[in-house]
Amino acid sequence: MNKNLLYKIIGSYVFLLFVLLLIRGKVMQLSYFSFFTSPRSAPYILAAAWYDWLFISAITLFFLLLGYVWIHKVKRLKMLGYTYNGLAVLVILAALVNVVNVHMLGTPFNYQWLYYSDFLGNSDSKQAIMANVNLWLILEILCFSGLVISGGWLLKWAIDKWAISNLKLRSVTYVSILLLFTYFIGARYFIEQKGLKYNQTANPIVAFTESAIHTMYFDQPDLYNMELPDDFEPFPKPEINHKANLDPKASQIKNVLLYVLESVPAEYVAGYDREYEVTPNIEKHLKHALVFSDIYAHTPTTNNSLVSILGSIYPLISYKTLTVEYPDIKWPTISSELKSHGFQTSFFHASDNRFQKMDEYLSHRKFDLIKDYQNIPCDGEVMVGSTKEWKYLDGVDEECMADAFINWLDDVDAPFFSTIWTMQTHYPYFASGPEKDYIGDENPELNRYLNALNHSDAVFGKVLGALKQRDLMDSTLVIILGDHGEAFGRHGQVGHAVYVYEENVRIPLIFINPVLYNENVKEVVGGQVDLAPTIMDVLNLPTPSEWQGGSLFNTKRANRAYFFNPRSNYLFGYRTPEYKFIYDATENKSMVFDLAKDPKEAHNIADSLPDFVDTSHKRLARWVQYHSSVMKEVLNEK
Repeated sequence: MNKNLLYKIIGSYVFLLFVLLLIRGKVMQLSYFSFFTSPRSAPYILAAAWYDWLFISAITLFFLLLGYVWIHKVKRLKMLGYTYNGLAVLVILAALVNVVNVHMLGTPFNYQWLYYSDFLGNSDSKQAIMANVNLWLILEILCFSGLVISGGWLLKWAIDKWAISNLKLRSVTYVSILLLFTYFIGARYFIEQKGLKYNQTANPIVAFTESAIHTMYFDQPDLYNMELPDDFEPFPKPEINHKANLDPKASQIKNVLLYVLESVPAEYVAGYDREYEVTPNIEKHLKHALVFSDIYAHTPTTNNSLVSILGSIYPLISYKTLTVEYPDIKWPTISSELKSHGFQTSFFHASDNRFQKMDEYLSHRKFDLIKDYQNIPCDGEVMVGSTKEWKYLDGVDEECMADAFINWLDDVDAPFFSTIWTMQTHYPYFASGPEKDYIGDENPELNRYLNALNHSDAVFGKVLGALKQRDLMDSTLVIILGDHGEAFGRHGQVGHAVYVYEENVRIPLIFINPVLYNENVKEVVGGQVDLAPTIMDVLNLPTPSEWQGGSLFNTKRANRAYFFNPRSNYLFGYRTPEYKFIYDATENKSMVFDLAKDPKEAHNIADSLPDFVDTSHKRLARWVQYHSSVMKEVLNEK
C-alpha cells in the first residue's frame, strides 16, 4: 500500500515530463505534436525541455526521498501524493502561461517586470492576456492535469496487471535513471552547440525565482530609488531650451513636411553608412540636405515614437503607453503649437491609426485632417499585416497615401505642417511590384524589406516632385525620420521591439531644403524628443516649456540620447558621443560599446570602464526619476 503511493508519484512524474515536452514545443511557436510530426524539430524541442525536466526531476526526487522516510506513515504519504499532484497542476499552469509570456514579451515573466513595469496594469496587456484566457486554455489545463494525475494510477495498474516483480522494477528504474542522466548531459551539450536562447528554454518558475533572488540578495542599481548627490548632473540641463542663432535665410521657411519611415534604422538610408543602395531619391536630395549623425528612438515601438516625435516627451518608463492609457493627455505637440500660429495641419498614415489607439491620441493633437488606410482612396488591394495577436496592422500602397497628401496640398491656403507615415516596411514587409534582387537567397525577408523601403523612397520622390511642381520646395522644410529600427539576425534577433541595439533604435534624421542646406552633416547625439524643439528653432517660434527635448542646433545641450525597452529583458540605455551604455535590469548586466571601433556592438567593454559604468547608472537613475516625477504630476498620479 505504502509503495503504491510512491509508484503513483513516479507515474505522474513520467506523464508530467511528457506534458512539459509538448508545451515546450508551443513556446518555440510550434504545434503540440511537432516533436512527433517534425523530425527536424524533435531534437530542438527535446533539448529546449532541459530546464523543465531538470526542475521537475529535482522536485520529484525530493518527494520520493521524503516518501521513503515516511514509508510507514500512511497519512503523510497520502498528503505527499496530494501535494505532488497539486504542484504538478501549478507547473502545468505556469508552463501554459509561459507560452503567452514568451510570445508577448520574449521572455518568461520575472521579478523585474513586477518592480519596474506596469505590465499587469496596462489595459492593452490585459486585453492580450484575456484573449488567451479562453475555453481552449481551460481545456488544456484540465486535460494535461488529468493526464498527469491519472499517470500514477496507470503505472500502478500496469504493475498489478503484469505482476511486475520488485527485481524487474529495480532494473527498469536503473535503466531509466541512466537514460535520464544521458539525456541531461546530451541535451545540455545540444543547447550550447546550437545556441538555444535561455528565454526559449527557461522554466518559468525557476526563472522568476532566480530573478527575485538576484534582485534581493545581489547588489543591483535601483534606478527609481537610487540616492544621488545634490550636485550630480541635473536633468535636463537648464540651458536645454536655449535657442540657437540660425541662418537668417531660415525665415523663408513657411511649411514643414515630416516623412516618417516605418521600421527603418539609419543603416539602410542614404546619407549614412549603408550596405544596400535602396533609397536613390533620398540620395538625390542629399545635395540640399543636412544629415544628423546619431539620432535615436527612445523605445523601438511605433506608438511610443509617435508621442516623442510630436510632443517632445519621453515615453512612459513602463509597459504602459500614453496612446493606450492616456490618449487625451494634456500636452503640447508640434501640431497643436503650429496650429496656434496659423498653420494648417494634417496627418496621413498608410496603415491603421487604431493600432495602440493612435487614432484617439491624434484626435487631441489639433490636426485639421487625419487620414489612414480606412479612408484613403486606393484602387489596390489591402495589404494584410494583422494577426490574431496583433490587430490593426493592415494598410494600403503608400502611393495612395501620397496622392491623398497631394490632393490636400492643393487645398492649402496657409503655411502647413503635415506628417506622412509609411507602412510597407513594417513586418511582414510589402513590396510593390516585382521584387528586385538585392541580396540573393541569403535572407528572403530582408530582401523583401529592402524592396519595401525602395518603394517608400519612390513615394518620397513623388511627394517632393509635387512640392517642386507647386514651387514649395524653397519654403518647405522636408524632414526624413525613422520611427525606430528593424533587425535581421544581428544579436540573434529579428523585428524591432526586443532590444536597444543600434539596429533597434538608431534612426535617420535628415532635413532637406535647397535654401538652407548644401550636403551638410551635423555630428550630434540626440533623440526624437529633440525634433519638435529643433523645428520650432528653425521657424523661430517659441518652444513650450513642458517639452523635454532641446534644439539640435543648441550647442549647450548635453549631447546625449536616452532609451529603454520593457518588451524582453527590462533594458535602459543612453548614448554619448564616445560610448553607448545599456543596462539590463533583468540580469543586472551593464554593457558599454565603443561605436567608433565597434559599430555592430559585438564587444562589451564595461569591465574596463568601471567609473563610466557607475556614472552611467547615476545618469539613468536621474533620467528615470526626473521623467517619472513629471509624468506623475501631468497624469495626476499619487
